[in-house]
Amino acid sequence: MIADNGTWPVRVPSNLKAGEYVIRHELIALHVANNAIGQGDYPADGAEFYPQCVTIKVPGTGTKVITGGVDARTLYKGSEPGLAINIHTTNMHWDYQFPGPAVWSGA
Repeated sequence: MIADNGTWPVRVPSNLKAGEYVIRHELIALHVANNAIGQGDYPADGAEFYPQCVTIKVPGTGTKVITGGVDARTLYKGSEPGLAINIHTTNMHWDYQFPGPAVWSGA
């Protein structure tokens, strides 16, 4: 996002069936993720979630239907390695495991 001036380009598949859709984008702040279980007298902090949603209306004659959606209330369990990581000691470029369900790849 830094390289793209704070933007994240998204391409809506041209064959997507017409209708209304929600696109969900999320930033996860990891600066205190390693404190997910708390230590001594300090409360647990953990990853901080900043979700954003936008509704779009897709026109056209496409026929591709999205299947296998995920209920947003079940996106994370909280125990994923990518949510309880110490970014101050882990090589983020190679070792980070993105949390949550797989991204839809049906386009």
